Amino acid sequence: MNVGNEAAVNSEDAAPLSEDALLEEIVMTLVDFPDKVRVEEKESPGCYVTILTIHTDPRDHGKVIGKKGGTVRILRELFKRVGTASRKKVFIEVVDTNKPHDNSNGSRPRRNSR
Repeated sequence: MNVGNEAAVNSEDAAPLSEDALLEEIVMTLVDFPDKVRVEEKESPGCYVTILTIHTDPRDHGKVIGKKGGTVRILRELFKRVGTASRKKVFIEVVDTNKPHDNSNGSRPRRNSR
């Protein structure tokens, strides 16, 4: 008996979520401003690689990363396994809207070498 949940969906009737929709649902539960969460999916044609880019409110950036990167590390491991099931590699990137960077040429910002 489903008390108070008349809109429950039978798992047989529910369509599986895409990787970007699943990641968006997970990230929305972690942040204070879930309405600002957006996940972009970019697939590389022919090479079985998917890049999921997480955009959040700047105040929520740290919550997605987690202490010492723990949260994003777990998300990456989870989606690595999801990708393995569908025979592709899934990478997760988190956009830091607090740091200005120019990637007008489509490249990723360079890391400083030590």
